[in-house]
Amino acid sequence: MAPDDQRLKVRQLNRPNTDSSDLVGAFRLHILPSEMSALGLRPGEYCRLVTDHGISGVAVAWPDTPSGKQNSRIARMTDLLKDTYCFSLSDLISIDKNLEELRSAQTVYIDSVDGQSPADGFGLEELEFWATIAIAQLEIIVCGGTFTVTPRRGPEKGQKRRFIIRAIEPSYPPNQSAPYFFDTNSRIAFARGATAGGVSTASRGAAISQDGIGGLEPQIRHLNEHLARLLAKDASSSLPAMPAWTSITAACLHGLSGTGKTMVLRKAARLSWRRVVDLSYAVRGKSGSAVHGAIEKAFYTAVVSQPSLVVIDNLEKFARKPDREATPGTRSIADTIAAELDRVTGLDVFVLCATQRLADIDPVLRTPARISEEIELPVPDARARTAVLKSLPRRGILVAENLLEDVGRKTHGFVGQDLLALHQDAARRAFRRHRESAGALSPADFEKVMFGEGGVGGDPGGPSSPIDERGVRTSQRQSITAKQIVEVLPEDYAEAQARMQPTAMKEVFLDVPDVRWNDIGGGEDVMKQLYRVFERPVKRRELFAGLKVRPQAGILLYGPPGCSKTLTAKAVATESGFNFLAVKGAELTSMYVGETERQLRDVFRKARQAAPAIIFFDEIDAIAGARDSPGGRGAGAGAGGLAGLNVLTTLLNEMDGIEALKGVLVLAATNRPESLDPALLRPGRFDKLVYVSPPDVAARRQILAIAARGSALEPDVDLDEVARRTELYSGADLVAVVNEAVMGCVDEREEAGGGAGTGVAMRHFEGALRNVRKSISTKMVAEYERFESTRAVK
Repeated sequence: MAPDDQRLKVRQLNRPNTDSSDLVGAFRLHILPSEMSALGLRPGEYCRLVTDHGISGVAVAWPDTPSGKQNSRIARMTDLLKDTYCFSLSDLISIDKNLEELRSAQTVYIDSVDGQSPADGFGLEELEFWATIAIAQLEIIVCGGTFTVTPRRGPEKGQKRRFIIRAIEPSYPPNQSAPYFFDTNSRIAFARGATAGGVSTASRGAAISQDGIGGLEPQIRHLNEHLARLLAKDASSSLPAMPAWTSITAACLHGLSGTGKTMVLRKAARLSWRRVVDLSYAVRGKSGSAVHGAIEKAFYTAVVSQPSLVVIDNLEKFARKPDREATPGTRSIADTIAAELDRVTGLDVFVLCATQRLADIDPVLRTPARISEEIELPVPDARARTAVLKSLPRRGILVAENLLEDVGRKTHGFVGQDLLALHQDAARRAFRRHRESAGALSPADFEKVMFGEGGVGGDPGGPSSPIDERGVRTSQRQSITAKQIVEVLPEDYAEAQARMQPTAMKEVFLDVPDVRWNDIGGGEDVMKQLYRVFERPVKRRELFAGLKVRPQAGILLYGPPGCSKTLTAKAVATESGFNFLAVKGAELTSMYVGETERQLRDVFRKARQAAPAIIFFDEIDAIAGARDSPGGRGAGAGAGGLAGLNVLTTLLNEMDGIEALKGVLVLAATNRPESLDPALLRPGRFDKLVYVSPPDVAARRQILAIAARGSALEPDVDLDEVARRTELYSGADLVAVVNEAVMGCVDEREEAGGGAGTGVAMRHFEGALRNVRKSISTKMVAEYERFESTRAVK
């Protein structure tokens, strides 16, 4: 590459827009005579142009007319020269003599840019004649170049037709995009949408590579099938080519933030397109009507530079659903994009969009004739998460393969971006531990060793490397010295994960439980039933091999208040390792029509994305009262008539509707099971109803011991006696007894002058039993037992 002081700035050459000057001199590069002398060029010689980005092309050196205001370090070129080689006005180019002789073209295959067949409007021979006259004016022809044909007689006189050069024969692999000249021995032929002979798409690939992308194999494969029509044309293949009428114009990637949408867009943009048009860049700084003009110009650029790609990231910013208060007849940006999509239908232009919320996109775009493919990038499952982790850079660190698989199984709800952050955090923790040993690397050196100067592409521990007995890529050891090796351990990932909240679990009613079964006293029967439904299918999958079992959708916990229903739900989530969405029924209710239903649907949508997950509805009777409940307390009356009925209907449909609750379990708790609508209490919704009864003597003894854990008890404390004397005390009541006893001990110490004293004695528990009353009555227990017996009879 030439030094900075020898490069020239690309500038526009303004020429009269007449037919006689349309193509004559179109490939001339205009530079000052002094610059030509410095470069050793003579007028009319071929020269090679190379940008800082590696884009190259061939032009004809031509002396420019100096002017008083003209900067000497510029090179002016026509739109055709600039667009053919995808130069831009911001480029700096190096110019050298082209030592390779241009070849004579034997057959030039052309195709219509506007989508019309060659014979539309006038005869094929007539069109070939005028195309030959037009292309003969060009001093250089190259695959991908475009030109305009303007017939001067016949019924189409004066009507411009634009064509693109699809291929030139004879081709000279691997340099299939080499320049040619057109002479008396050359002829024109119509490619008719296919490529005959050489193509100009061999530079950067014709399909999105899976390298660096984990867990999206089906989506990438599906997208590549559509790109193959534009970028993977091969006339020598024995397989039939995909007909043009089966192709699509646009596809939209959708999914949560961090699932890989932008990464796929970037990889698609690196393929062998002649031009990639970024709509976000095209409209930057524009407002009002200027935005519509910028979009139209961007699509026009894509049309004249086929095959081309139009990228629209964050589509919802351009084409959000119109507001209800929008002025009728107002032209929206979505309308402009829709019109441009209609215009490029059937051309070699592909439009690739991305959005986080597909439901927010204007319906005018979501039609089969426009955005006909909607490809979801889902929250990765365990297998996909492992694939993502294995695709991340590991230069300079050692990570066991089985450790990555274990992390992949435990990171429910993590998207690709979360996994990258987790991986980086774990590596940094490993490095900090490694630095404590003698001779460790400095932070700056570690960054170079771990990530390298080439980023992900420099990772020596790729999937093809052999694995040693510890599950570590052996090539990782060979590329770095022993002093530089940093091994990532399970605790590094565990500590990093404890600090992170997965993307799929954000913006929901979220409670991160930290409750184990040994934190709950009694209730062994309840724990066993919940284990059968929630934990066993996950932890003991081998027991279900060869057996078809319909997964249960939900479990309802009912019983007196304070009997650890909520605590039990948290323990289920912790022990199973599932994501946990805690929702209080009262929190969902809203005074606005339809808002409660929307929030309820959103909870289930988030749970599906974060599967496996548990949705826990506390106080579910607040949103699921019986429709014919007496006293005005059912969904039909207490929740606002029809609005309450809609909430219940939404809940019923989400639990057992058309869209299956795959990987989502619903757990609910209520103190009033008789008030629930019977439709909820059938198999397929709440398959099992579990009565959480008041704790018996043994359970009360366990609860007291757990509550008193960590408190200094005097030898005279008899928890068995306290348990016997607390008949019909709930778990919450028993915790209150222990707290009151501790506070009595604190009061006694304060009266004695402060400082440490005796521990909690039996007298303190005696006082607590006098002050804390039981919250469960015999009548209340009888009502729950009657409801349970009624369910059994039915």
